Amino acid sequence: MATRKMYFCFIKLSLLIIITASVLASQVYAATITVKQLGGGDYTTINAAISFAAPDDTIMVFPGRYEEAVVIDKNLTLIGSGPQVTTIYSPTDGIKIKASAVAKIIGFTITSGENGIYIEKASSSKTIEIRNNVIIACGLNGIRGVGDTKITVNITNSTIAYNGESGVKMHDDRTYLSNNIIVLNGKYGIFGYFNYGTVVSSTYNNVWGNTTADYYTKRVNPGLGYISENPLFMDSSNGNLALQTPSPSIDTARPGSSASR
Repeated sequence: MATRKMYFCFIKLSLLIIITASVLASQVYAATITVKQLGGGDYTTINAAISFAAPDDTIMVFPGRYEEAVVIDKNLTLIGSGPQVTTIYSPTDGIKIKASAVAKIIGFTITSGENGIYIEKASSSKTIEIRNNVIIACGLNGIRGVGDTKITVNITNSTIAYNGESGVKMHDDRTYLSNNIIVLNGKYGIFGYFNYGTVVSSTYNNVWGNTTADYYTKRVNPGLGYISENPLFMDSSNGNLALQTPSPSIDTARPGSSASR
């Protein structure tokens, strides 16, 4: 009996060691990779960094204009140096998030010939975070999701303007928008098309001046704290979407957040 107890104790201890080692390995091997366009970092292009990266790595992108169609095909955090100084341009989709990937995209200006950010239909449940970006002058939509109810998309503190079709266009993705400026897009500000009753949650956004309508009203409505006013960009004709001092989007973000919108 004593031998049997010792055997089971050994098995439990072995399992504990394996589980602990796995957790520590995931913590140890998550790396930060740098991209510097002119050299001096780990890579000079974003896609090269993604190819090298392991799942759950962070890619830090230094200032520059990166002319490439970025494809995220693994779980990653992609962080720019701020939309004022870090631009992604592509003649196709600016950033494509593949079906199997979970991504956080923070701190870029994105402009493209098609969609600024394109989210493929998911193969499993996942959450996408899009934060502190400027998505401007894309040929189609600023953000386009063609997923299903397995995908949750959080879009915060971003400016989405002057895109050819809609600012945000979603198909069955659970979408939460807060503290954004979504203005002057060619069709809708926020468009949602849903087969399964999912709706877009829109709170504390400024949605204004979109050509067809600000909201696709069958499933998307302005929520708590919304405004619909000219945000008064500093110099939009030259790509400067900083807000003038009297902008109605200053100090009207969700209570408790530090952002204007």
